[in-house]
Amino acid sequence: MTNNIKLSIIMPVYQNEKIEDYIREIHEKIIERFKELDIGDVEFIIAEDGSRDNTRSILKDIAEKYGLTLNLGEQRRGYIKAAKELYMQAQGDYIFFTDSDHESSPDDFWKLWDKIQKENLDIVLGYKKNRRPYYRLLISLVNSFLMGVLFNVWLREANSGFRMMKRSAAREIIPLTGNLFTAYNSELFIVAKKLKYLYGQVPVKHFPQKSLVFPPKKLPMAVVKAFFELIKLRLKQ
Repeated sequence: MTNNIKLSIIMPVYQNEKIEDYIREIHEKIIERFKELDIGDVEFIIAEDGSRDNTRSILKDIAEKYGLTLNLGEQRRGYIKAAKELYMQAQGDYIFFTDSDHESSPDDFWKLWDKIQKENLDIVLGYKKNRRPYYRLLISLVNSFLMGVLFNVWLREANSGFRMMKRSAAREIIPLTGNLFTAYNSELFIVAKKLKYLYGQVPVKHFPQKSLVFPPKKLPMAVVKAFFELIKLRLKQ
């Protein structure tokens, strides 16, 4: 029996010519199963963010095959603007957001789904267990600790790009975000806490990938910027 629930899967993509592998997994492990279980309908929206390689043409070639809705930027918008556009474009009752780096498995979508359904939460975060390399784990723990101390938001990996949110919550939360440029995903929970939305977290598997956006040489400065952005945001509230 169908529950007539609509799910939106949203994903920003930049400089990722291997993106079809992840899209195929999402289609097989989430979309097809969603339909097999007769839960409802699924839309899959991708924001291509002005890549300089062949990412855009690859997405255009496979859009019909996987039923993709493409949000194509003529130039680089940046992660935050692309993500905000996706959240506001999504029409599902639930919005599943995932980064395109393939560091998480679509299998773990169902952990988020079960959590948000059973506990009637507004947002569920998937935090990476056994995260590697260790310096990325340390950075994540420091950011999460600061989130707890400064905003009383205690999460294992607040900036994780693997999460689910009710559309009703997203419509109110997302327009208020955009102050944290280095740790944008963390800000969603700061706003959610302030607006008294309910959130939770579940562990998900981690598959380390080489980052094109934050290579190791850029991480020290990113950590410093994230720290001062959090302090600045706290002083504004």
